[in-house]
Amino acid sequence: MSKGIAIQTILLLLVGIIVVAVLIYFVYSYISNPTLSATDCRARLISYCMTCMNVKWSGSIHFPENLNACTDVLKETYGLVLDTTDANGCSNNAYECCIVGVVGNGNSC
Repeated sequence: MSKGIAIQTILLLLVGIIVVAVLIYFVYSYISNPTLSATDCRARLISYCMTCMNVKWSGSIHFPENLNACTDVLKETYGLVLDTTDANGCSNNAYECCIVGVVGNGNSC
């Protein structure tokens, strides 16, 4: 007489497959849409400010693309509104923004 697979084994296998599918979904959704923390965004702003300071606030450095993703986070957390349309790069607006952003007064720049 041949023995078959028990129904309990089949149900446990299905539950295992469902759990693995849910875990894969959460990992994929996290990787495909990563969120930046306020600390990461502030670090990016400080890095941009240091670059501008090194070139003495000339217009040769343009607003970095990686900081564009931080505009909403910096606004929500610190109340800091970045002007990403500044074509002059490290201009007077960037200087004011860096002073406010690094010090953390929470004003617009």
